[in-house]
Amino acid sequence: MKTDIKENLTKRLVGYIDEISGVSKWRKRGYLDDAPQFVKERIFLKYGVPDAPWVETGTFRSKTTSFLAKHSSKVYSIEPAKALNIDAVKMLAGRNVELFNDVSEAVFPELMPTLKGDLNFWLDGRYSARRTFKGETDCPVEDELRAIEKNLSNFCKVSI
Repeated sequence: MKTDIKENLTKRLVGYIDEISGVSKWRKRGYLDDAPQFVKERIFLKYGVPDAPWVETGTFRSKTTSFLAKHSSKVYSIEPAKALNIDAVKMLAGRNVELFNDVSEAVFPELMPTLKGDLNFWLDGRYSARRTFKGETDCPVEDELRAIEKNLSNFCKVSI
């Protein structure tokens, strides 16, 4: 029993240290660039429409996708990089996640008309070097917003 408590406390302490380190690095970047994961997660919970599905662009390493799946009825996640999509398929198997291996500019026109009711969007698909996908557009957010706008009458509450 004492070992379980010690392991739990150690795990929590390591988590807090990681959070502090992430915030410190983010502060040094002038709060620009990627926010620490726990900051994004708190924003999702605060501003997302509760229990509504999420449409996410840029699955990347599936951290956000996994978090959103725990807090919503369904996640539609779009990842054009083949290797990242393969990893996501393995990591998210059996979850309430539908993955698309294509660019959002191709997926949104097909997906948006099929969605109804309350909906959340996390438009995070963009080229940012490393293993991310470089398509015709470095940041397709304008195309994504146009597709959302075209189908806006299908939705009730929306969080973008």
